[in-house]
Order: sequence, then C-alpha cells, then structure tokens
Amino acid sequence: MTGISENHVKIHFRLEVGENGWPPTSVESLWAVDLGDGTVRLDNTPWFVHGVASGDIIRVDADDDGCRVGADRPPLVCHSLSRGCCPPIRRYST
Repeated sequence: MTGISENHVKIHFRLEVGENGWPPTSVESLWAVDLGDGTVRLDNTPWFVHGVASGDIIRVDADDDGCRVGADRPPLVCHSLSRGCCPPIRRYST
C-alpha cells in the first residue's frame, strides 16, 4: 500500500458468512484512491473479498448510510491475487 493521502477512502465489501462461520466477518473494508468519476483504485490487498486485488479499478455505490460500497460488478481494470495456504511447521527433535 502506498502512503495514505487525502484522496484515500474506505471501500466496504459485504461478505456472506457461511454455516461454518467463514469468513469471520460480514464486511471487509479496503483503502482505495478516489478517481473522482464513481470509480476507485484499490490500494491494499483483501483478506476475505474474492474477485478483486490491489490496483484494480472498480465502480463504487453509496449505501443508505453514505458509505462507499464495492459494486457487484467485475473490475474495470483487473490485477491478479494468488492465495496460498501453508501447513504448520512441524519441529522434530533429534
């Protein structure tokens, strides 16, 4: 993420929590740079939101409280994000 500037805004993404409790939150917020035309450029990597990555340019909508919400549309400019899961390190004594 770049340094926070006056053009940075928080974008909220609604998440559906599954029966197993994952993800552990119903909303994730990401920093983004407001491009001034109803779009933003995401400026940090999501933990739980799928389909977007840092650097993506997306459209945003305002919810009833005036918060910017990631629109349910594909990014206008798309980057890739790969997620990996590493097993815990096992230590063996000799």
